[in-house]
Amino acid sequence: MASTKDAGTADRAELPVNIGGQAVIDGVMMRAPGRVATAVRVAPDRIVVRREDYHSIARRYPFLRLPVLRGAVSLIESLIIGTRTLNWSAELSQYGTDAPLEKDLGHRVMSVLSLLLAFSVGILIFMYLPYLASTLLGQGEGGSQILFHLVVGFIRISLLLAYLWGISRWHEVRVLFAYHGAEHKSIYAWEETLQVTVDEARKHTRFHPRCGTSFLLVVALATVLVYAVFDSVWINGWGSFKGFGEFDTVLHRLLVHLPIIPMVAGLSFELLQLSNRLRGAALARLLIAPGLWFQRLTTQEPDEDQLEVAVVAIRASLDLPMDGLRSQIDFL
Repeated sequence: MASTKDAGTADRAELPVNIGGQAVIDGVMMRAPGRVATAVRVAPDRIVVRREDYHSIARRYPFLRLPVLRGAVSLIESLIIGTRTLNWSAELSQYGTDAPLEKDLGHRVMSVLSLLLAFSVGILIFMYLPYLASTLLGQGEGGSQILFHLVVGFIRISLLLAYLWGISRWHEVRVLFAYHGAEHKSIYAWEETLQVTVDEARKHTRFHPRCGTSFLLVVALATVLVYAVFDSVWINGWGSFKGFGEFDTVLHRLLVHLPIIPMVAGLSFELLQLSNRLRGAALARLLIAPGLWFQRLTTQEPDEDQLEVAVVAIRASLDLPMDGLRSQIDFL
């Protein structure tokens, strides 16, 4: 890890690879190379931190670091880590520091079932319903697959915008989105200056090009291209040759598409990473812009307390000292 000079600072020569994060209930989770740290505010003057080592499965199996494939792996791992830390923060909010760190088998099974249920609902809303609507609008089997998926993409993005706008009306979600903004500001402070302090984080924007919101938008756009090409080949080429190229129902189309989701996610990951590396270029800024606009819905300007939680999370993930903070910091 980076060597430290003062609290919250490190030598630029030892800057780790990208740090990712996620807002949780009353807190922020940060993932640095080899470590995940979650900081949650449990009182006006107290923050608790859960820190654990974590190494990607791609570290053990180098082929999983191949382009596109590494994006699919990263998405799956992020979902697992994000769900686990979100559940822990919710339990911490409900039960306080008595919330258990280790879960029994029954709790783990329920967590997996909850994740599968959430995934299924997402598939229903953002895949099945747009497919059904596009079919009812007269697109589909006999027409252009490009036009079909353009209509699907428009409906999908409209549903996503409506969903984000709707939940952003709730006070609890607005607090969560403020922690999301704090996460972005503290990551920017680290990336730009290596100074992870509240004062430094406050100076930066809450809109970050590597945000999960931007990723969702890139995925929505990538599916239009990937599925349009795939369906054209499936109906008129390979699938037709095999004798099952026709989509008999909307459900049939959906089931054929489901196995391709990891590839779409991996491709979207690569596009997002590329746009972040080239964000100074005019074309890259143009490609990044829609995702940053989306973040106006999913982030709020954080207050000092929320920024401090994000600073604690990123320092804990990087093993930096906790000096100079207002709140008491307790490690569980």
